[in-house]
Amino acid sequence: MLSLKGNAMLLYLWHCFDKQGHDEYIRRELAEDECNLAFVCQLCVGAWRQLGDDGQGAITGWSLSRNSFGRYIDEDTVCESIDRIRLQPAFWKIDNVTLQATAAVYLIAEKGLPDVDDSTSPEISQEEVEMMLKNWRDEYLEG
Repeated sequence: MLSLKGNAMLLYLWHCFDKQGHDEYIRRELAEDECNLAFVCQLCVGAWRQLGDDGQGAITGWSLSRNSFGRYIDEDTVCESIDRIRLQPAFWKIDNVTLQATAAVYLIAEKGLPDVDDSTSPEISQEEVEMMLKNWRDEYLEG
């Protein structure tokens, strides 16, 4: 279920009606396949888009949903976990938006998360995300 497009609303609704069952499922999926962390990252960030003349929007940046992040991922080890999965061939078979979301979570966590009482939402630019993915891909291909 984690890799299905449009899964965010389904998982959100599940969380609203059965928080314990939902959280147990996510933890089980992460334990079963560490690459599922990439799909969890996608649930924890939102993309900002700049609409063009065609009504479609290019991604210009990402922000972290502070409330959902800690439910799924240990904030202290997220970068370490992503560093492991990005070296696996399965990681590079994941769709590009999910890869971008994973890089965004990594970059935001690397910069440091705000205090729980802080109302600001950590943000990262699309340019930074693309540069990180390029560096990761280069490291993967060299390795």
